[in-house]
Amino acid sequence: MFIEDYVDDREQHQSSITLMNDYSGTEILKEATLFMDSAFPEWKTNHGVGSWAGEFMLTCIESLRYLQDETDYTSADVLKDIYTQLVYCYQKSQAGYSFAILDRITSEFDIANEDFDYDNRHFSEEDFIALYLMKLHDFHIEYLKKVTYDFDFQ
Repeated sequence: MFIEDYVDDREQHQSSITLMNDYSGTEILKEATLFMDSAFPEWKTNHGVGSWAGEFMLTCIESLRYLQDETDYTSADVLKDIYTQLVYCYQKSQAGYSFAILDRITSEFDIANEDFDYDNRHFSEEDFIALYLMKLHDFHIEYLKKVTYDFDFQ
């Protein structure tokens, strides 16, 4: 992922741009992404924090700035604080994202299936609703699997 990929939607991706500019190649970003990939493999998908991944990671890393000043911390203490903060931030962000994504999934499903009503007008109302819900469910499952950020800029 390159910063040029975000130019058109700079405001929407400001957190990712800041993350790339300020933390690309840093040990804390490398450790944080390795931990998240291991502990929460779905974190970069819509099932995790999806399009909020950049903001999530930036917020977590910035909340750990105090570690730079901790001279008495062992490596184990630093890692414990990093991992604990990541888990806390992830649980909080994922709960908010899962609520926000539901509306987007329905909207994108309706756009992708704009001819659904016309194509299935011959079904009874009950069968139509059952078919709609089945297709929406399948769309929902696939949508949640989409990876929205790769964090390849490390």
